[in-house]
Amino acid sequence: MKALTGQDAFFIYTETPEQHQHTVGVLILDPSTAPKGRFSIDNLIEKMSRDIDLLPEFRQKLSTIPLALAPPTLVDDPQFNFSDHIETAALAKPGSMEQLATLVSEIASEPLDKNKPLWQTWFISGLENGRIAVASKSHHCISDGVQGAEFMAQQFEFSPDAPEPKTADTAQLDWQPEKANACDIAFTGWQNQLKDRQGVKSMFDKTLRAINNRKALFEDRNEAASLVPSLLPSAPKLAFNGAISARRKIAFGQLPLADVKAIKNHFGVKINDVVLCAVALSLRDILISQNDLPTEPLVIAIPVSLELQGQERGNKGNANGNMMVKVPVHIADAKECLDFIHASTIEAKTVFEHSFEDLMNGYLSLLPPVVANRAMKSLFSKTAANIISSPTNLTVSNFPGPPIPLYMLGAKLEATFPVGPVINMQGLMTTFMSSMDSIDFSCNACADKFPQVQALRDGIVDSVQQLKTLIN
Repeated sequence: MKALTGQDAFFIYTETPEQHQHTVGVLILDPSTAPKGRFSIDNLIEKMSRDIDLLPEFRQKLSTIPLALAPPTLVDDPQFNFSDHIETAALAKPGSMEQLATLVSEIASEPLDKNKPLWQTWFISGLENGRIAVASKSHHCISDGVQGAEFMAQQFEFSPDAPEPKTADTAQLDWQPEKANACDIAFTGWQNQLKDRQGVKSMFDKTLRAINNRKALFEDRNEAASLVPSLLPSAPKLAFNGAISARRKIAFGQLPLADVKAIKNHFGVKINDVVLCAVALSLRDILISQNDLPTEPLVIAIPVSLELQGQERGNKGNANGNMMVKVPVHIADAKECLDFIHASTIEAKTVFEHSFEDLMNGYLSLLPPVVANRAMKSLFSKTAANIISSPTNLTVSNFPGPPIPLYMLGAKLEATFPVGPVINMQGLMTTFMSSMDSIDFSCNACADKFPQVQALRDGIVDSVQQLKTLIN
């Protein structure tokens, strides 16, 4: 059994018929590098059936606690059937990346069945040049981006003819579910909730500390007020912000990592600054075409791994915080836009590191789960989205991937496209992941609020080239 942490449960509480809290990871594999007879979709599926021991949550389902006095608990599913979570599909010729994006859009538009373990994987053939795509969808309550990347890395080899790494103990191949009756589940959940309730004074202290630290930072640093969103930010309302539907539209893109690094080094900024600037310049063109360009910066949420920040991951659950950054889409000059973003991210990081206390998830852990669930579902409902102004306009996630060539059953990993969830009141999310010599990214949006994902993708690629011309 595994009791969900407050942040894990947050992704259950905030799931609505329109807001799906799952992520999708898409791998592109080139079988031409594999030794003859080693690689096939059937072999891939068989390999995954063994690798599942690396992530026990893939055999567990949600179990509610009596009277909803504690968050749901993950328990072994006695009816678990690996094949129930596996799908195969074939793209029609020519098998383009746009066709793949259309299929993944359909996959992302469907919620996961909460009566089963919260994941599903598609093995997709027919991609141009003989390539294979693997699209894995999992609920955010069982893993975050860092965990997903760690799990992915464990499935690969370092050369096409390397022996497959040992991923499962022979004794684990004949898996038997751990039996848990209702009393065991309730006791585990209530015990975990009791620990959280003992943190009331701690949360009060954290709240005061966060407010005082943030206040001191803004008083000592004149730049902070103009470059960092307030504690309760109010973002300019854009046409694609507001209530979303369940339909998703996705586009995949790639940026040359060498170009991004050249821009970073020339201007003395960070890779994330270059990425944010490319998003801002591309989004600016779309907003101008819609006569929706604001006169003030957008507010962008950037997920930050607390584990990568040196904080311990609680109960091996999600460990993320959101850093808020101002992005000046109203600025036409690319260099000026990049300078503003660089200054904003520096100030935002300073504020985040000195005042972030994970208050929202802390208070969610203290509230009775039935209250937290209803409150979050009301806050993220379509009704609320049409009334409340969003504190952020969109989310941009960027995290490192494998810097070296990797192989799966001898097939070379060509690209990794992460797809994050679209949040109500935002309507758009872009997710970036470095992979060898490129930065692979996705634009995921509510299809009814922001159908221009391909234009956004193309604009991001063009904007990097525009920035590159400034250094020549």
